[in-house]
Amino acid sequence: MLRALLSVVGLSALLIGPLSTANAADMPLRTPPPPAPAPTWSGFYLGVQAGGAWTRDRLVEPISPLTPPATGNATTYDSGIVGGGHIGYNWQMEKVVFGAEGDFEATSINSFNNCLVQDAGVGNAAPGTCFAGGYSFSERIPWQASIRGRLGWIWGNALLYATGGVAFADVKTSYATFGAGSGAQSFDQTRTGGTVGGGIEYILDSHWHARVEYRYTSFDTLRNPITSAGTTNFWNGFTEARTLDEHSFRMGLSY
Repeated sequence: MLRALLSVVGLSALLIGPLSTANAADMPLRTPPPPAPAPTWSGFYLGVQAGGAWTRDRLVEPISPLTPPATGNATTYDSGIVGGGHIGYNWQMEKVVFGAEGDFEATSINSFNNCLVQDAGVGNAAPGTCFAGGYSFSERIPWQASIRGRLGWIWGNALLYATGGVAFADVKTSYATFGAGSGAQSFDQTRTGGTVGGGIEYILDSHWHARVEYRYTSFDTLRNPITSAGTTNFWNGFTEARTLDEHSFRMGLSY
């Protein structure tokens, strides 16, 4: 009985083997899928960005109506939120990407100070200390923008890039005195300067890119000749020269 059962099993194996081999031979061979195309950086893009900025407002008084010419200086630090949009175009040559980009941002930068330090050697009673009196000066930047070039190197799905160009900002300055001889005067000027920085941009998918960027910006000196704040105003007859530097970090998303 056992010998008969083994014979049946062996015969079945002999019959099934050739059939299986024939069926496998008839099956079409599967070719591996083609590799995914390398991501391209060429073309137009637009996006949004937001971050923070840290500013240094340096004030000096190059012109004084007094004899001896009592003048002062001050340095004011401030920080604020920046955010807006950008648009640009890239060209890609193998691993190198270069292009142009412009951006426009609103800012919350609004510095305030009421300590003008007395300069030494110009007739001041207490050089190195604040002038006494109820007065203040401020600086506000409602918006800023830039037009820049970009140059980068592709590293996998990331782009490491440097950027630099021309910066613009609306700078509003004001001066006020309180109490006896009170008065105030304000100025509104659009300033230009230079901006440089760098960042890293990463391809999220075929349409979306994310970035992190740092920039340093220095604006041209602006001059405020104070002439209409009242004849007894603390500031009247002085010219205030102010320079503005900015460090900023941004995160952005581009399409």
